[in-house]
Amino acid sequence: MRIAWQLEAFALCFAVPFLSELKISWAFAAAPLHFQHHGWPLWAFGATISLATLGRVAMNATLIAFGDWLILPTLLIATAGAAYMLVEPLSLAAVVAGVAAGHLTDTCQVQASLCYRWRIGEEAAQKRALRLQAFSATFGYSSGALLGGALYEHGGFRGCAVLQLGILAAMAAMTALLPVVQASCRDSRQRCGGGGKAAAAQMQHEPPPEATAQGVAAAAPAATSGGAEVEEALSIVGTNGWLLLPASLVWVCDGANIFVYICEWSLFAVYFADAYEWSSTLTGAAQMAGDLLAAAVLALTTTALWARLLRTDRTTRVVDRLLLQPPWNLGAFFGLYAATFVMLAQPIFALSVAGQVVMGTIYVFNKQAVQECYVALSHRSLALFRKLEFVGSCAFNLFMAASTTLAVVVYERVSMTAPFYMVAAVSGCWAAVVVGYWCVRLRGRIASAESFAAAEDALLERLRRRRAPARSGGGGVACTSVTFA
Repeated sequence: MRIAWQLEAFALCFAVPFLSELKISWAFAAAPLHFQHHGWPLWAFGATISLATLGRVAMNATLIAFGDWLILPTLLIATAGAAYMLVEPLSLAAVVAGVAAGHLTDTCQVQASLCYRWRIGEEAAQKRALRLQAFSATFGYSSGALLGGALYEHGGFRGCAVLQLGILAAMAAMTALLPVVQASCRDSRQRCGGGGKAAAAQMQHEPPPEATAQGVAAAAPAATSGGAEVEEALSIVGTNGWLLLPASLVWVCDGANIFVYICEWSLFAVYFADAYEWSSTLTGAAQMAGDLLAAAVLALTTTALWARLLRTDRTTRVVDRLLLQPPWNLGAFFGLYAATFVMLAQPIFALSVAGQVVMGTIYVFNKQAVQECYVALSHRSLALFRKLEFVGSCAFNLFMAASTTLAVVVYERVSMTAPFYMVAAVSGCWAAVVVGYWCVRLRGRIASAESFAAAEDALLERLRRRRAPARSGGGGVACTSVTFA
């Protein structure tokens, strides 16, 4: 039993997230070069990535509706697409099918849900497992840039097709054998067999609605007299839109972060080949360096060594404040994006590569900042956090779909450096918007992860006190408490 549990932990925390990102990222290093080599329009590659990314929204919605187990047949279909690409690597249709199959089956949402189910009731273990997933995913997509470039340079596109088929087949086999996936399938059958709301709640590892705070609030009288408690659900769009504006800004940051990143990811292989005649292997190595650096720093921050350094070392505290404390770091990162993309567009090789490396580091830190903003804005409500995450994932995929096509079209139709200057200008403007908004909302409060959450809690409490007299109805003293939808 112990060995079986360790194998499941390895699959959920490392193998699945690592392979999921690897099967996506290698294509950005190899597929554009393959398109160029055969005279296929580069916009076709961009359109393939964009349409596959849009397909993720429908796939994730289907998984939410029918259960996480549905990822298994999805992976099997994607495996068939990869096999078609291996058989016909010189066919445009086959290459499009194979690349799209790998890109569509992004398991980020599923693996987080399975991880939550796997360690249900163990909050500390859940957090550690999710951090391991994040590290493994970063290692996967950054390694894919190097592996894809090296495979294409030394083994041709057929070697890349073998890699894709092997990854998808391995993921399908692991998914079929995972007990947590099998449990998801059983829960879905129970729900379809008439288990009702209780079964559906069990499937999501949440108590039935009548057992939740929201359900209690809904079952309680709308208003009572003489000091009775009035409960009101706080949702994203409710309470006079209290959370809608900050949540919307963070959602745009989530989407803009991947938009900027994919604009460079879609072009780095062809850009460095066209501008500097640099090999795809070395280009991929530079592409992965910055991401791995950020992942290593994030891993370090979870250790006792980092906690000790924060207490004793002033430089560490400065780094922690600048890189790791939301929400102000969101604006700083978008400002740094503007600088790195200007560096990318320069004709000096070393400066351009430095921009490429630092850009990857910024992406990982910025994504982590977005996640921590979701945590602060959720006010310790899991239900609200899930809503913030789901809408954020939709923004992520929609922005990603738009970025690939736009980047390659501008690259082909305008100039090689035009996409980089475009992204630099947009990032700089958005950085000013982000910093300005948080200055107004938080009114100059010093930002740390704890003080940001505390500031949001204080703002919410002030809203509750302001709304309490309106709820009193003139009789007695009413106490207004807030629950989370």
